[in-house]
Amino acid sequence: MPWIMRLFAFVHFAGIRATHVERFPRRGPAILVANHPATWADVLVLHVVLGRKLHFLAEQHLFRPRVRAWLLRIFGALPAFTVGEAAEREARNADTFRRCREFLERGEVVAIFPEGVSETDRSLRRFKTGAARIALARLEGAQPVPVVPIGIHYLDRVAFRTRVVVSLGESNRLPPLPGPDAPDRSAWIAKVTARLEEAVGALILDLPRASLRTIVEELAPLVVAGSASDEDALEDGRWIAGRMSALERERPRAFAAFARCARRHRRMRKALGLAPVVPARVSRVRLAVLALATFVGAVPAMAGLALHALPAWITQHVARRFDPTRVTLMRIGVGWVSFTLWYVAMTGAAWLLIRNASALAVPFAAAILGALALVWSDAWRELRARLSWSVAPRWRPMAMARLRREQDTFLALLAESMAPRPSASPARASAVREMVR
Repeated sequence: MPWIMRLFAFVHFAGIRATHVERFPRRGPAILVANHPATWADVLVLHVVLGRKLHFLAEQHLFRPRVRAWLLRIFGALPAFTVGEAAEREARNADTFRRCREFLERGEVVAIFPEGVSETDRSLRRFKTGAARIALARLEGAQPVPVVPIGIHYLDRVAFRTRVVVSLGESNRLPPLPGPDAPDRSAWIAKVTARLEEAVGALILDLPRASLRTIVEELAPLVVAGSASDEDALEDGRWIAGRMSALERERPRAFAAFARCARRHRRMRKALGLAPVVPARVSRVRLAVLALATFVGAVPAMAGLALHALPAWITQHVARRFDPTRVTLMRIGVGWVSFTLWYVAMTGAAWLLIRNASALAVPFAAAILGALALVWSDAWRELRARLSWSVAPRWRPMAMARLRREQDTFLALLAESMAPRPSASPARASAVREMVR
C-alpha cells in the first residue's frame, strides 16, 4: 500500500514539500492533529510525507458499504460516531477511543482531523475535542504522548498536478493534569482543544473572508515573486494575511481600498490572460534550458498524452462533477479503475498482435511515456506562465501599462501600512522591503 500511495501522489501532485519533518517522531506513539481541506487526499499526503502508518478517525457513515469499510480498516481508519442518540454515540466513541489508546500503547500513530468535515482549504472550523480526550487519557495513565499540529496547504486543491506544502509544528506541551472533578476535566479539554486549534491555524494560510482571500491572492505574488520555494511563499503569504487582518481591524477604510484594488487587479490580469503567480526571476540560461527541454521532449510527451487521452478524459469528466473537497479523491479513485482497465486492454491487444512475451513491453513503454508527459506538462506550464508575463507588454502595451500602474498602487498601499515581520530572516525581510519599494 505505501508504494501504491506514492504512485498516486507522483501522478496527481507536481510536488509535496514538508517543513520541519524532524518534529515528527520516527518511533514511538504520537497524536497528529491536522486541518482537513480535501478529505482522503489529506490522508494520502500525510502517509507519503511522514512514512508511517496512521490510524485516523473518520465519520461512521464512510464505513458503508462493507467493501469500503474493509478498505478503510486496511488503511487503519477508525469510525467516529457523530449522529444518533447521545448515549449510544458516547458508548460507540468510547470503544473507538479505547482502540486509539491501544494503538498508542503499541507505539503507533493516531491522526485526527478535529474539524470533523472538509469545507474550505483557507480557514478552520471549530475543533472537536477528540484529540484532547485521547491525550488526557494517556496523561492520566502516566504515559504522556506528543501531540503534533500539522497544516496542509494546497496551492489549488481541485487542480491536477497541483503542489502541496505540509507544515509541522512543535509538539504541543499539555497543561498539568486536571483535578478529578468533571468541571476541571471539561475546562482542561476545552483549553487543550483551543490551543491545538490555534497551533494548526498558525501553520496554514488562514483566509476566512472572501475579501481577504482576494487581497492575498493578488498581492502576495507581487511581493513574494522572489520566493525561493513554495514554503517561503506560504510563509510570506501568512505574513501578508496577518498584516491585512490587523489592518481590517485597525483601519477598515484602508482595508477597503486594498479590496477594491485587488478586485481591479484581478479583472485586468484575467483580461490579459496572465497567470495569477508572477514567475520568479531566473537567469536567461536557465530559461533557455527550460525552453529547450520543453521543445525536445514535446514529441514523446505528445505520444504519452495521446496514449492516455481516453482514460484521462473519463477520469476528469467524472471528477469534476463532485464538490471541491472530493475532486482529488474521485480523480484518484476513478483514475485507478480507468487506467488499470486501459492498461489491461492495451496488454491484451498487444498480445493478440504479437503473440509472445514481448507484448508485455507495450504497457511498460506506455507507462514511461505517460510519466514523461507528466513531467513535460509541468515544465510547459511554467514556461507558458513566464512567456505570458514576458510577451504581454509587447502584444498589449496599453493594457499592461494599466496593470503595472495598478500594481504600483497596490504596493504603495502596502508600503504605507507595512510593519516589519519579526520571524523573517534579515535577508528575506530586506528582499521584501526592496520588492515593495
